[in-house]
Amino acid sequence: MENGEIKVLLVAVSEYHINAADLPLCKNDLIEMKKALTTGLKVDPMNISICGWSGIVLKQDFILAVNNISNQIKENDTFIIYFSGHGNNACFAFSDDIILYDDFLDLVKNVNSKNKIIILDCCKSGSFNIENVPRTSLEESLDRFVGRGFAVMASSGANQNSGFDVERSMSMYTSFLCDALCNKFLIKRGKKSLEDINRDIYYRIECAKRKGIDVTQPIFRSSIVGTIYFELGDYKPYEVSRIYEETDKYIIYEVEPLHNVEAKRFAVKVIMRHRPYSMSEVAELFDEVKNKILYCDVYKSENFERIYRGSPANIIFGYFGNDEEDLKNCNFEYRAIWVDESHNKDFWKDGIEFGDIKIIENPSYEIVKDSMKPQISFEEAIEMTRKCTSKMVALAEKYIALFREYRNNELREEDLIEKGTSIGKEMTKLYLESTDYPNPPTNLRDWSQKHMELVSTIHNLSLYYNKKNVGIWDKTSRITLFENDIMQYEMVLESLRDIDSSINA
Repeated sequence: MENGEIKVLLVAVSEYHINAADLPLCKNDLIEMKKALTTGLKVDPMNISICGWSGIVLKQDFILAVNNISNQIKENDTFIIYFSGHGNNACFAFSDDIILYDDFLDLVKNVNSKNKIIILDCCKSGSFNIENVPRTSLEESLDRFVGRGFAVMASSGANQNSGFDVERSMSMYTSFLCDALCNKFLIKRGKKSLEDINRDIYYRIECAKRKGIDVTQPIFRSSIVGTIYFELGDYKPYEVSRIYEETDKYIIYEVEPLHNVEAKRFAVKVIMRHRPYSMSEVAELFDEVKNKILYCDVYKSENFERIYRGSPANIIFGYFGNDEEDLKNCNFEYRAIWVDESHNKDFWKDGIEFGDIKIIENPSYEIVKDSMKPQISFEEAIEMTRKCTSKMVALAEKYIALFREYRNNELREEDLIEKGTSIGKEMTKLYLESTDYPNPPTNLRDWSQKHMELVSTIHNLSLYYNKKNVGIWDKTSRITLFENDIMQYEMVLESLRDIDSSINA
């Protein structure tokens, strides 16, 4: 499904006609936020609505602005609503009146967009909460629920007062937010994620604290499965050339670059067309294939292409199967290696030598081939796999929500360990069950393996905050490792989404 547009409502209240002090710097937040959104997230200025240029925002004008966006927004759009002004434990203050949190949330819920980001720079904004458990469907593809839901980014804890950056003449949290939005180093593969933006805010706040600056505790809560990725331009990954050649005796199915700084290396996968082959005949095939690809220009990056273009390979690994299924399942009847005179020939000590080539036969080839045959139907495989993935994703989001409350200083580490241990046991049970699933049909093998990669990545989250392992890492390391695994989980989830949506039972 195509990504929609980003629609934004910026609200800043500087002048109050009720019993509240004026906040003249809040008007400046509008200028900086608009600049950061258009520069850092490439938001179309025409899609940014603003309340508060004059400093005055009436409650009814705010409601009207939300309703106007609701009438224009499309289901696949992202809605960002930002508020700067006075806040309290249960309400936000406008120039003439207050609005309760629940009423505010009801307004936002009525905006029909796939995801909504609520940004609050006001006192006691950390008490604003949303439903943290995302709803996933066992029957639908990941595209139906990944990247959808609510996120709240708040400037202060439930009992804290937000402050201002006097030097920059703007709200303190907004200054960190704007810097994070504009941080080009957060862009990966042409995208910037909400998770990375929030992580960057936390980092900047920690740096400010070390400098002795009085900064309130930021709050981040989300009911979004995975995270939101903002597209920031065309990303053109380096294209690895594909080599495929058919002859009467064999098919060169794939040449994979494995270059490193010490050697130009290839792995070549070959389908043998006439069986059986003796080891000497495989060596002859490999020698012919080796000579064909010795100078081939297949690289995994521009850097390696610059280094090795025009040079012969130093090492070539050969993998021989009897059909495409063998190669996809990495079940090879023979393996081979050729190494030039400039490199060590002894590091692969197994095998029989045929001149400058070594061949090793796989004695378990037939047993493995038989064990890899499909054991369930197409429909059964999809239902079983999606059911497992959906359950694991729900557990991951539940665990991550707890971790965020810990990072929000709303949950003690001891409580995270207690609850995390319980969730981790459920993750481990599902993970172990998934490793024993029947073989899916061949045309679902790659899809199924990608799902299992996600399940395995989620299972890694269970390592750090459980009673058994907690003593292995110190507190800082646990946080870093868990956050890194969150990023990996979100990237695998995002990469699986497009693949998953193309499968129909």
